[in-house]
Amino acid sequence: RLKIASDLMVAVNIFEQLAGCPGVHGAVECEIAEISEDLEAWLNRNNLECFGSLLAIFADSLFIGPALKQHAGYALKSSSYFVLQLIFQELSKLEVSKLPAQLLPPRGLWLRRFLERESAKESFEPLAQSFVHGYDHFWQTFVRKYNLDVRLAEKVVSLSP
Repeated sequence: RLKIASDLMVAVNIFEQLAGCPGVHGAVECEIAEISEDLEAWLNRNNLECFGSLLAIFADSLFIGPALKQHAGYALKSSSYFVLQLIFQELSKLEVSKLPAQLLPPRGLWLRRFLERESAKESFEPLAQSFVHGYDHFWQTFVRKYNLDVRLAEKVVSLSP
């Protein structure tokens, strides 16, 4: 239980760091992952096997895998916006606020907000929604960072594979 909670808490802290790093190469630029590191090597280097299993199952079940063989930056950035709510749900089930804090990783801003909501018996949905809001603005940040000129001349009416 401690290992799972620890891995998931570290994951939230990493996703918080990644939020300010646009693009899949942001993980390298922000020194979270190495340039040629796949997710499996990154997970092993960071001792995050429990989080890795969750992320790989999530990504592979959506047919965006095999996640463990993808570049760590891609696997983390492409899934982080969607897997965060799942992580909060798991942390809630684990009752992480009742675990000994001295045996767990440091608590970043997102974790502190989550734990405040947990102790007040409030839903963590607004916190997860703020991350979705961040994803909505991700492309604006990406376009600004890389000075891209992106224009769509026609209205999008449907999407298909």
